[in-house]
Amino acid sequence: MANPAQLITAFSKKTSPGAFRRLSRKTVAQQLSARVAKPYLINQGQAGVCPAAALVYGIARHRPAVYVRMVTELFDKGRTRVDRWVLEPCADLKDYNPAGQVPQADWIPMASIRDSENWFIDYQAVGDSGGANVWEFVRWLRKAGYTDVKEDWSDVWDENRENLFTASALYKKNYHVSLVIDSSLLLGKTAILSSPDHIVVLRSEIAAKPARFQGVELVNMTVYTWGRLLKMPKLPMKVDDFLDYYYGYVAAKY
Repeated sequence: MANPAQLITAFSKKTSPGAFRRLSRKTVAQQLSARVAKPYLINQGQAGVCPAAALVYGIARHRPAVYVRMVTELFDKGRTRVDRWVLEPCADLKDYNPAGQVPQADWIPMASIRDSENWFIDYQAVGDSGGANVWEFVRWLRKAGYTDVKEDWSDVWDENRENLFTASALYKKNYHVSLVIDSSLLLGKTAILSSPDHIVVLRSEIAAKPARFQGVELVNMTVYTWGRLLKMPKLPMKVDDFLDYYYGYVAAKY
């Protein structure tokens, strides 16, 4: 396979409108170049597709040529194959323009994943329900070619300290580690009833260090989400308090 830059150059020189006919080839090519250099720029914007974002980000980081081919083949042909996973979104999605709500190069793969995995209802616009259960996310990882998938999560109960630092240890061993959290951790808010409503990708080891003059451990880490690398939690938080908003991890090798 050609390198990512060669694939983007070949894509940008084509003159056909492509399958996503309302999107701009020039814009997609420019955004792809930026994301190959900085994969964290991949941004779900206003679309509720965080599991797809976590997966596309992982592919872009670990196999940038596969990532570029996925996006460019979807644009040109409306269909692509990633490992043993065939993505072929519906005609309505290919005729839709996210109009600044989601970057075009990000909308194409993320929306295509969600729509290709729907059984009955088309995913065709930013406002549609695009979330996925964690078990779906695990299945997507395997279909996309990830191996040695390890998972320890709950969609009901928050998890414990051992679980959290197992996720950190797996990150240190070069696993692609995604954390299931309540998004309040990123917003500096507290929730009366916490729930697992977001998936982020771990981008550092997890540290728990004594806070100066307080005699308590404060937790911190860097994660990918929403087109950025962010510190989490947003505000200082004790480990035990953090765990109230933490629901486990999914880790895999690529």
